[in-house]
Amino acid sequence: MIGSPPKAIDVAGLVVYRGDSLAVDGVDLEIEPGIITSIVGPSGCGKTSLLRAIAGFERPAAGSIAIDGESVVGPDRWVPPERRRVGMVFQEGALFPHLSVAENVRYGIRGGPESRVAEVLGLVGLAELGHRMPHELSGGQQQRVAVARALAPSPRVILLDEPFVNLDATLRERVREDVRQILDRAGITTVLVTHDQEEALSVARRVAVMDAGRILQVDAPEDIYLRPESARVAEFIGDGQLVPCTVEGGTFVSAFGTGSCEGTDGDGRLFLRPEDLEQLSEGRDGGVPATIVGRRFYGHDVLDRVRLDSGEEIEVRCLSSTVLPVESVVRIALRRRLYRVFS
Repeated sequence: MIGSPPKAIDVAGLVVYRGDSLAVDGVDLEIEPGIITSIVGPSGCGKTSLLRAIAGFERPAAGSIAIDGESVVGPDRWVPPERRRVGMVFQEGALFPHLSVAENVRYGIRGGPESRVAEVLGLVGLAELGHRMPHELSGGQQQRVAVARALAPSPRVILLDEPFVNLDATLRERVREDVRQILDRAGITTVLVTHDQEEALSVARRVAVMDAGRILQVDAPEDIYLRPESARVAEFIGDGQLVPCTVEGGTFVSAFGTGSCEGTDGDGRLFLRPEDLEQLSEGRDGGVPATIVGRRFYGHDVLDRVRLDSGEEIEVRCLSSTVLPVESVVRIALRRRLYRVFS
């Protein structure tokens, strides 16, 4: 019987300390080959320590790591970083300022064929800029050079540690899409560490949510967003809100109304995102009365904070073209047919 192919990265029971603090707490994580996987979580949750352990820059206290089926960390097993064939792209790109673009890329393949430099610069769309110095490039171009240098030695995997965090918002969105397309074309297994939820969901085909040194859920982006497995994931990803309710026979009762749900009978917490709620226009029936008490404006939409007569508050997402003035009295209705309730 032929066994299944090995995972690109297989982490089991990994424990990493940073000084006296436990940074990675018994993590199990399988990374599928040939796709981008993001690890997302709040600052200090251990995601960079996990990435550095995979790269070989941190020595775990326990557990194992295999890359393409080859053990690189385990009992009595330690493969140094330079022998793991892992490419790394850091926050600041870490280009050598005294070397040209082509020389920076060539540094990663010392002794390798010159044709490889031209090949990867073409892959990242910088074929004509090999003679430039790093300071002559934009921030986005510098990050693409960093990706080219990581790709040059044909690594088994590429690890990205918050690579877009130092770019301004408009450039960041464009560069991460450029990098996503580059890595997709290269067909290389990639792990992206980020604290940016939007980045994690939009760039990767698999998302691992991490908190307090542990992996809480690994799934497709749409499943992470729409079907979180725990209240912690629900709250962290996408402005999730948890509202007290009671459940009986697949129906919940809350201050925001009733509806069908997935959840066990008894007291629970109804999982709502701002877009799960609707401000009803004047003259429409249904919903519960509320007052708009605050607003966050984002241009294309707004997050209105509304207060029910009972005193409970929640955020509602609305198109900016349909907003009512703050302090307006509105009616709030549930949009979806099926909701999730956590016990």
